Amino acid sequence: MKIIVIGTGYVGLVHAAVCSEYGHDVFAHDIDKEKIEDFSSGLPELIEKHVNEPGLVNIIRETLGKSLRFSQDLEAIIEGTDAIFMCLPTPSNIDGSTNLTFYDAAAEFIAEVLAKRKDKRRVVLVNKSTVPIGTARHLEEIMKSHGVENFGVASNPEFLAEGTAIKDLENPDRVLIGSRETDTGREARNEIAEIYRNWIPEEKIRRVTEPFFTT
Repeated sequence: MKIIVIGTGYVGLVHAAVCSEYGHDVFAHDIDKEKIEDFSSGLPELIEKHVNEPGLVNIIRETLGKSLRFSQDLEAIIEGTDAIFMCLPTPSNIDGSTNLTFYDAAAEFIAEVLAKRKDKRRVVLVNKSTVPIGTARHLEEIMKSHGVENFGVASNPEFLAEGTAIKDLENPDRVLIGSRETDTGREARNEIAEIYRNWIPEEKIRRVTEPFFTT
């Protein structure tokens, strides 16, 4: 599948690298020009300025320019996309609530770009950021407000520990994929499961719905 990962922080970069390692066509997108240039160089010292995780540099160097590319220009890479993983910073506010400033800005921009695409194939938007209950529906509303057609929304929380993130993603205890119990929700769960099937056994892929998984 063609996958775009929005955000090249710790979670985003690891996820992009592993998906590209297992055969998907991955574009890692970030608005930070320096990060994109450093990752695109393939140089360990530049990559590790931003994310230093055992095994990550090797995967990036092996897949760079083949199944993994880095881009600042979302419009240039949007056509033909099957899934967009949102790996954005969601820091806590002083009162403990989640700050969705970066998430909302990215969602609005993604919606604008998707609404203008020529290829109207189905695309699934996947929350990997730590977000509050109701964010998936909020994301759906943003997409609809911009007139985006043929899309689904799912949540796929990450269980990565620093120092073992590559191992955790390559051989996880489980993969959780959640969505609403609707036709489009079921399709979204199955489509994201298809991505992970390239390297994870079916019995470890858990599809969950409301009320067990509140979106």
